Amino acid sequence: MKPFFLFALLLYITVSYAGTLIKINSLPANHPFDQPLYLAGSMNNWNPADAIYQLKLNDDQSYSIVLEGTGNVQFKFTRGGWDTVEKGNNCAEIGNRSFTFATDTIYEATIVNWADLCGSNPAVTNTTTDNVSVMDLSFYIPQFDRNRRIWIYLPEDYETSGKSYPVLYMHDGQNLFDAATSFSGEWQVDETLNHLTENGAPASIVVGIDNGGNNRIEEYTPWSNPGYGGGKGNLYAEFLVETLKPYIDAHYRTLSDRENTGVCGSSLGGLISWYIGLKYQDVFSKIGIFSPSFWFSDSTYIMAREIAKQYPMQMYFVAGGQEGSDGEVIDDCEKMISTLKGSGFTDDEMFLNAKADGQHSEWFWRREFPACYQWFWGVKSSKIDSKFIQLEVFPNPANYSIHLQIFSQESFDVVLIDLNGKVVYRNDHVSSGLVIPSQNLPNGTYLVQCKNDKFQVHRKVIVAKTN
Repeated sequence: MKPFFLFALLLYITVSYAGTLIKINSLPANHPFDQPLYLAGSMNNWNPADAIYQLKLNDDQSYSIVLEGTGNVQFKFTRGGWDTVEKGNNCAEIGNRSFTFATDTIYEATIVNWADLCGSNPAVTNTTTDNVSVMDLSFYIPQFDRNRRIWIYLPEDYETSGKSYPVLYMHDGQNLFDAATSFSGEWQVDETLNHLTENGAPASIVVGIDNGGNNRIEEYTPWSNPGYGGGKGNLYAEFLVETLKPYIDAHYRTLSDRENTGVCGSSLGGLISWYIGLKYQDVFSKIGIFSPSFWFSDSTYIMAREIAKQYPMQMYFVAGGQEGSDGEVIDDCEKMISTLKGSGFTDDEMFLNAKADGQHSEWFWRREFPACYQWFWGVKSSKIDSKFIQLEVFPNPANYSIHLQIFSQESFDVVLIDLNGKVVYRNDHVSSGLVIPSQNLPNGTYLVQCKNDKFQVHRKVIVAKTN
């Protein structure tokens, strides 16, 4: 395990403490004090019920925990599951919290809502497109004697074309298609593929497999970790190859050969995708490896050294400069690529998409997914790239900064406008990316406008500072 993930927990808060004190001072009126409260974040692989990161309930009904460590950490509060994660006003999604470890510092937080107690929010429900459905609410996994929800995305012309299609298998299905089921925003896989195929990209079927909640770590890790357990990823891989794929091929018009079959995921989902694709090279030819948790076990690099290249592969790595400490996820991917080269894989079979602004978050993976998909299926057309999206605003809701990424050869004048029509920020001749500070802006809805002589693009962004 990497040093960044090793933190000492002090079980009791004293007048004198060394480290970062995280304290929740304000809770929703309907907060259930009989339930435990946890931190889930980059320091514990986003485990929503990690006993090591359970907060203490104090006599004044505040919660707190003292942590020691180094580096920056991203996290959220939960009551033991992603169905009970914290939310913002009107049950809106909020961005990851962030702090940097320091001695004798305090991080004070306000929790506005809990996902399961704040009621429905029309803005974050039923965001799937018409060509996404739940294939099975309780698909049986014989390898674990468990059941799981399975989603399926069918190309828009599936019912009328009579064609067969490639298939991409993706993990953490809760986060792929629907904001209502996601814990930190969705990937918008359905909207993305609809847009890409309308502009000439090959169409594919996507199968989304829900994660197992508290069983996610053991299912997505091929080896155990002394601090986190796990190690049953081989059974999950068998489920995908021996149970789910044969079912999909039997019930849908698929191109079932390896050249038309891929697997993709993020974080631990990136780790298990890498493992599945390399172990079953006769089944898969494409692996989407987003922010992989290679730190989980040194066995990843042992396998990479010992695995033999059996077939040509396509491995697309995504990593962000703000993941881990000092971009260590990028370093891990570079190390993995170098190791795989020693096993016979070539430069043109592996691509590392490393972005300085990338974080361990759905907005980052959503943004980079189109490029991965196009690389898989050999789409080189700049027409698709430019038309897919010209402006990406993230995170949304934003906290203390609003990030813009412009996908265009054009430059734009950028303005931020409040609901009263007042321009609260302006920056001219922006051609790639931009960070708009929002720490002094009131919480609320704003309009980002990018404009030049030929084009004008708008995006809505919500500023929702949580502490």
